[in-house]
Amino acid sequence: MFLKLPSNNNKYLNFHYLDFFSKEQILDYNYFYQKNYNQINKKINFCKFRPHKLWNNWNKNYFLSISHNRILDLTAFGNTKDTSFKISNAGANINFLDFQVNIQKKGIYYNDPSFRLEKNKILIQRIKKYFKNPVKNIKNYIIIGSGSAYEVITILKNFPKVKIAIIDLPEIINSGYLTIKNFKKKIKINLPDKAKKFSKSDAQINFYFPYQTNLIDEKFEIGNNMGSFQEMNIEVVNNYLKFIYNKMKKNGIFISINQENSRYIKGNSLKNYKLKYYKILNKDNINDHINYKILTLKKT
Repeated sequence: MFLKLPSNNNKYLNFHYLDFFSKEQILDYNYFYQKNYNQINKKINFCKFRPHKLWNNWNKNYFLSISHNRILDLTAFGNTKDTSFKISNAGANINFLDFQVNIQKKGIYYNDPSFRLEKNKILIQRIKKYFKNPVKNIKNYIIIGSGSAYEVITILKNFPKVKIAIIDLPEIINSGYLTIKNFKKKIKINLPDKAKKFSKSDAQINFYFPYQTNLIDEKFEIGNNMGSFQEMNIEVVNNYLKFIYNKMKKNGIFISINQENSRYIKGNSLKNYKLKYYKILNKDNINDHINYKILTLKKT
């Protein structure tokens, strides 16, 4: 169950059931992160993929509670105030992916689930356009910042055997993990507290902190970033673009769906992306979303 609460920007209360192993895994990960909080964040903030200070503020609002096999997590990026809410079922219920969503009140950041679904649909359309028999030919997939991992669900629905590497920040990894487990309870996921080389991992989903990219030691047919390049300094975006190029197989495809001009960060603009390594296959608008661009890149 997902509850969207009133906020300045983006606040969700998510309720999950987990099996015993998954509960233990998420507990171990969070114990590891809290115990090593200072060291981990120092490594992240001094690596070439460091987050913008915007995320340092947003991450402070993440909350996770575990009782028996029940998990409650609150994502409140964009809202820095302490708040208390009465949870009710007064909002409108809709079906979203494999979840029932109770919309309590619309916010600014996440106006309509249909836009996220639209981006996922576009992603799959592009993959099928540029890959012949993608179910067979896509083995490895890399994602920069999967967030709540809704596109991961779409990818798994279309390409159920693909092996995925995800680079993300510590707090939001909880949300991605829980989303994926809600979709496919028995799927094998490896978290950063037990990070291992991608080539040596038998997990289908592999999460990494930004400073653990040296463990991503295989080449990929495809990758994507949906909505988080716009939340980074342009220097970091370009570091990721170079990293992705080096990790792609020949003729590999990378798809970016982001704001052409970031509404958050000055200087973060599509025109400032360093794309000299790539062949640009297209740079298109998304219908009814003027500031968003779909950028499809190919390694030649």
